Amino acid sequence: MSILIFILVIFVATLVHEAGHFVFARIFGVGVYEFSIGFGPRIFKSKYKETDLSVRVLPLGGFVRIAGLDEGEVPPGTKRFDQIKSFQRILVILAGPVMNIIMAAVLFTLVYTQGVYVPDLKIQSVNDNFPAAKAGIQVGDKIVAVNDIPIKTPNELIKIVSESKGEKLKLTILRDGKDINISLIPEFDQKENRYLIGIMFDRTLKKYSILESIYMGFTQTISWSIALVVSIWMLITGKVPVGSLAGPIGIANMLGQAANEGPTALIFFIGFLSLNLGILNLLPIPALDGSRILFLLVEVLRGKPIDPKKENFIHVAGFVFLILLMIFVSYFDILRIFKR
Repeated sequence: MSILIFILVIFVATLVHEAGHFVFARIFGVGVYEFSIGFGPRIFKSKYKETDLSVRVLPLGGFVRIAGLDEGEVPPGTKRFDQIKSFQRILVILAGPVMNIIMAAVLFTLVYTQGVYVPDLKIQSVNDNFPAAKAGIQVGDKIVAVNDIPIKTPNELIKIVSESKGEKLKLTILRDGKDINISLIPEFDQKENRYLIGIMFDRTLKKYSILESIYMGFTQTISWSIALVVSIWMLITGKVPVGSLAGPIGIANMLGQAANEGPTALIFFIGFLSLNLGILNLLPIPALDGSRILFLLVEVLRGKPIDPKKENFIHVAGFVFLILLMIFVSYFDILRIFKR
């Protein structure tokens, strides 16, 4: 089932991505030879005006063959890619990743319309070996203030405890409708590398209106995009090992886990994957959209195009690198699965 979900998700995300390239190419009058989902031998073929619509045997991506970027006679009534203006060419390439980012924002918005679980100040569990249990805090208690200062979210309490430096804290607990004051001293946990009191919070389902959901979907897209860029930079600088990346096998496994947690978790994960696809494609790595945009920007600055043969060679080399990287991370995916 995980594999089937994975194939379907990749199919939809690729369809959205390539549709962005296709639509903008046609808006600017550029001919498109083929719109393909997947790689390898064709298993399905149809025709839309001058464009072949194809489904190929390996559903791990897709492509559009655009006149001027790929060899072939220009379809009647259309232009070559290199015959349109530079900013139009950039928009054609940029449309693919942007469509994936928009897809993510739409799916995140849908998640918020269904409601999301948010941490509550009510305590779900207490660790016996930590200060909270020793001080008498119980499951079902609700923390309403720290040092007589009201708190509204678990994050406020977590911040106060983390910054306490082991100093005594007075917690105001709501229990059976009555306020109880309890004092404790947070302990430093070597594993977490921060001060803890040893509790876990409960969660409540919070639903949002349509306008609130759109706003939350938009802000989540921005915050996750920033987090992805930071993660990529940490990977490049060696702060995060390459082995921590997830390949197709790992993603399929995570999709299966998300599906088991319910449709909302699955929708969120699909949105996150689409966002990943959009952001990663903007990287200036040969064979990705970001590198094609970079070449176009260099062309604008130079006032003349880069030798197509040299550019194509760089993109082919980049494609080989990406395939090898996929094989490499898939090896670690398999190791992680068998270690469980």
